[in-house]
Amino acid sequence: MFPYNLDAEMIFPFIVVEPRANATVRIKAPGFAKSAVQPNMAAMPVGDSGANTRIDGDFTLTTDAEIISQTNEDGAVTGTDGRKTIRWRITPQTDVAPMAVLRMKS
Repeated sequence: MFPYNLDAEMIFPFIVVEPRANATVRIKAPGFAKSAVQPNMAAMPVGDSGANTRIDGDFTLTTDAEIISQTNEDGAVTGTDGRKTIRWRITPQTDVAPMAVLRMKS
C-alpha cells in the first residue's frame, strides 16, 4: 500500500497490491478515480465536482504475468517482448479506479 504515513497512522492508498489465492494478486489504484474519496479519510484537493482537478495523464501497468481480469475497456496490448501493457487514461472525471488481477508465475 502506498502511501502509508507511519507517524500519523494514516492510510490513503494511491496504489494497493493485494496477494490473493491461487498465486494471484490484485493491483488497484484507488487514488486515480473520483471514488477514492471515502468518508472519514483525508482527500486529495478536489474541485466543485468532487474530482481531483490536478490529475491528467495515464496510469500504466506492464507485466509478464497472466492477466485474469482488468477494468480497461481496451484491454492489454502485448509487446514484442511478450509483456502485456494496460494503459488507463486518467482525468478529473475518471469514475472507475484502475484495477487488474494477475496470476503470478511460480
